[in-house]
Amino acid sequence: MKLNKTSSAILAAMTTAGTLGVSSGANADAFIDALTSGKTFATTRLRYESVEQDNALDDATAVTLRTRLGYTTGDFMGFTATAEFEDGRVAFGEDEYAPLSQGFSVIGDPEFTEVDQAFIQYNSDIFTTKIGRQVVTLDNQRFIGHVAWRNNRQTFDAARF
Repeated sequence: MKLNKTSSAILAAMTTAGTLGVSSGANADAFIDALTSGKTFATTRLRYESVEQDNALDDATAVTLRTRLGYTTGDFMGFTATAEFEDGRVAFGEDEYAPLSQGFSVIGDPEFTEVDQAFIQYNSDIFTTKIGRQVVTLDNQRFIGHVAWRNNRQTFDAARF
């Protein structure tokens, strides 16, 4: 039988749950409680940008709206999981910019819908690790960061210890 990515992820989760001892009644209840006692979160951001350049391209203006929706599970034996979705759209019909329209200067906020973050995290008194798609910022974000001034935040597939 050939497994697709979803089947592989479900199989890995089931194997991990079995390894952690979720099969016992008390642990199974604690696992379900961790899944259902988490927190949802949501943010929106309206952004305006204009570009005026002395070149052959027309000046550009954009009004974009970013929406993020997510869920973080409760703690189970030190483990939590987070899933966050992000969507960016043109707002108020203000879309005279590249890459949406030819001949305009570039504003780097395309329309998109994506999984922004999806990671599993383990915390103990002396050790923390996070594996999956996540925001990574190093030092002052000069070379590695999430490019906060754009509506399409940059995330990385990473393992951090």
